[in-house]
Amino acid sequence: MRIFVSEDKMQVFLEHDFAFTYEELMILLNENDVVFGIEKRNITDYIEKKCPQKRICVARGIPPQISKDGFTEWFVDIPSNTICENQDGAADFYNLNLFKFVSKGDKIAKIHLPENGNTGIDVFGRSINAIPGKNVDLKIRNGFKKIGGEIFAIGDGVINLNGNSLSLEPVLVVNSDVDYRTGNIKSNVNVIVNGWLKSGFNIQSDKNVLINGGIEGKNRLDINGDLSVKLGITGKNNIDIECGGSVFAKFISGARMKCGGDVYINEYVMNSNVCCDGSIYLNGIKGALITSCVSAGISVVVKNFRGNAESAIFVSGFNRNSYIVKMADLLEERSNLKENMKKLAWNIRGTERSRKEDISGLVSDYQELEEELAVVESGIKNIKNILGKVEGEGMIKFLSPVEEVRLKIKDESLNLKNTSPVKLYYDPGERGVITECLTRSV
Repeated sequence: MRIFVSEDKMQVFLEHDFAFTYEELMILLNENDVVFGIEKRNITDYIEKKCPQKRICVARGIPPQISKDGFTEWFVDIPSNTICENQDGAADFYNLNLFKFVSKGDKIAKIHLPENGNTGIDVFGRSINAIPGKNVDLKIRNGFKKIGGEIFAIGDGVINLNGNSLSLEPVLVVNSDVDYRTGNIKSNVNVIVNGWLKSGFNIQSDKNVLINGGIEGKNRLDINGDLSVKLGITGKNNIDIECGGSVFAKFISGARMKCGGDVYINEYVMNSNVCCDGSIYLNGIKGALITSCVSAGISVVVKNFRGNAESAIFVSGFNRNSYIVKMADLLEERSNLKENMKKLAWNIRGTERSRKEDISGLVSDYQELEEELAVVESGIKNIKNILGKVEGEGMIKFLSPVEEVRLKIKDESLNLKNTSPVKLYYDPGERGVITECLTRSV
C-alpha cells in the first residue's frame, strides 16, 4: 500500500495490491503528515464496496481562489481607430472614434484595485496564498490629476492613450466654419472644427485635424497627423490634401490627396486622385470608386466600381520578407526595452527619497523608454495587420462584379474585364499576379 502526493500538494492518491482497513490507511496518512482534506466518505465507500480499481484519491486540499486583476473604468470613449462592421458585414466608417475632446474638471476614469482570492490549504495543512491580482499599469502624464482612484482632466484637450500612457494633448477648437471670420488655420496642436472648411481657406497643423462638417470648394490642407472629415470632401478638382497619417471621410469628390497612412471612405471616391503609402478601403456601406485613379502601397479594397478610360488602380506593393525581418527586430527591441524599464524601476525603488534629483532623472529616463516602447508596439501592430490582411506582396480586391478597369500590382499591369467579385495579389513565389474569384463579400 503506497500513497502519492500530487506536485501541487492538493491531492493524495492511494495505490494498493491487497485489501486494507480504514485504520491502516489513517496510520499511513499520519506517518506521511497528511492531515487535511481526508476523503473519509470516499475511502469508506471504497472499502465497503470492494471496488476493483487499485488507485483512489484519499485526500484533497482546498486551492486558493483566483484573484481578480485591477481594471480601469472609463467614463469617456477612448479613441481607438477601430473600424466596426454593420450587420451585413460592411465596414462602418461613419461611427469612428478618432478624437475625444474633454473639458477641465471632467472625470475620465476610475482605477479599481485588484482583489486577492481567499487562502487555500494543502493536504499537509499548510496555507497557500492566492497569486495576487495585477495592478492597473496606467501612467498618468500631463493634463490629468488623480484623486483617490479617480482621474480628472485639469484642462481642455484631446485624450491620447499611447500604450499605457495617458496624456492630454492641447487642442484648437473652432466653434464655427473656417471662413472670412476665422481666416486660415495654422496650428502646432490638434485642431477640431465644429463647422465647415469653406472654399478659399486652408488648414495647416502639426497634429491631427477633425472637421465635424465637411470641406467644400477650393482648399489646401497640410497635416502631419490624421484627418477626419465627418460630412465629406467636395471640390471641383481644386482641393489639395497632404496628410502624414490616415484619412477618414464620408466621401471624396474632386480632390487630389496624398497621405502617409491608410484611407477609409464610407460612401465613394469620385473624380479624384488618391495616393497613399498604406491601404485604401472602400468597403463601407456604399464603398464606390467612380471615375477616379487611386494608388496605394499595400492594398486596395473596393465594394463597387464604376470607371471610365481614365480610371485605374495601382498598388506598388511591398517585400513580405522585409516585414517579417522587421517584425523580428521589433520584437527583440520590445524585449530589450522592457528589460531596461524593469532595471530602471528597481533603481527608482532603491534610491533614497532624499535624492530627489536622482529620482527625477531616473523617472525621466523611464518615461522616455515608455514612449519608445509605445512606438515599437505600434509598429508591431501595424506589421501584424498588414501580414494578416494582405495576401502576397500587394493586393486588390473587388467585392462586386467589375466591367473593366486598368490595374497594376508591383510591376505587372493588366486589364480586368467582365469579372465576378475577385481578389488579385502578387505572389513572389510565382513572380506574378494571382487571380482568385470571391464567392462572397469578404
